[in-house]
Amino acid sequence: MKKVWIILIALILLAGAAFLVYKKMYRPVEAIESLKVDVKIDESALVGEFTKDPQDANLKYGERVIQLIGNVHKIEQTDSSFTIILDKGEEYIIAASVVKNSIEKAKLVKEKGDITLIGQYNGYLEPDKTFMMPGTIQLSRCYFPD
Repeated sequence: MKKVWIILIALILLAGAAFLVYKKMYRPVEAIESLKVDVKIDESALVGEFTKDPQDANLKYGERVIQLIGNVHKIEQTDSSFTIILDKGEEYIIAASVVKNSIEKAKLVKEKGDITLIGQYNGYLEPDKTFMMPGTIQLSRCYFPD
């Protein structure tokens, strides 16, 4: 009888742990618009920090919400995504992926025009000096402030 109670308690604890893990893994993603801006920076300053020390800049901006001011170099649009590229011909470019509910505003953006957007930093790619390709600073979930 004692073994049955031990097994029953173990199963209840295991089920409780599984439930907590499930709730943690499948919690809804918070809308980017509801998060506060952690950093306001312009394109040249951000690229300069990554050119100077990419690992330090990656740690500094990791998962932070950034308000970025810059000049649009190129716009890449597919059926399911809209990406704004900021490039001044330096060692890094910035690729900003726009959220679905801001795509209509993004379509009004003109190449070579100034832009202010807010997005979440989510990593970078090192430049490839062999093939003379710039590195990429990636912003996701971008939207336009009102």
